[in-house]
Amino acid sequence: MSKKKILIIIIVVLAVLFAGIRALYNKLAGSYETERIAVQETDENTKEESSSGGREAASDFTFCDADGNEFRLSDFYGKPIVLNFWADWCGPCLAELPEFNEKYNETGEDVNFIMVNLLSGGDTIESVMDFAESEGYTFPVYFDKNSSGVKAYEVYYIPATYFIDRDGNIAASTVGSLDGKSLQDGISLIND
Repeated sequence: MSKKKILIIIIVVLAVLFAGIRALYNKLAGSYETERIAVQETDENTKEESSSGGREAASDFTFCDADGNEFRLSDFYGKPIVLNFWADWCGPCLAELPEFNEKYNETGEDVNFIMVNLLSGGDTIESVMDFAESEGYTFPVYFDKNSSGVKAYEVYYIPATYFIDRDGNIAASTVGSLDGKSLQDGISLIND
């Protein structure tokens, strides 16, 4: 057999293998069990007396919108914040985005939704915005271009969601896909 035929066979086998892995990932992601939120607790020995009720202060970081305008998380203090790290290649992320969009539309101006795309896996701002538009998502999409959010929140797995009160303190967090009830439970914790 010629080297050219062997190369073609290898490419075909790899393509079929890759397609199978992707199909399996998508199937498993669709059946991914949604997580419940974890209420933020602090060690009684290290808790400072404050109006935060013992909640940990949210780490500030910089992110941008599709037009390149930079923001800091602290720019959004004063209203409750739902901070979500996601990517459009992530099956569990895709599973929860419709719920986030619905809650964003329900809460209107009462809660800041900061949906931070990680720009990983070859994504570009344009491709992510095209994806969000094609899905009909109306929540604001932001980007962690310099990975400052990933570093500040030690994001190793996505989706990762943080519920931050109006004073900038973390009330709860979760790693994994949220269903509508769990998302509402988190919002209830910060919407006082």
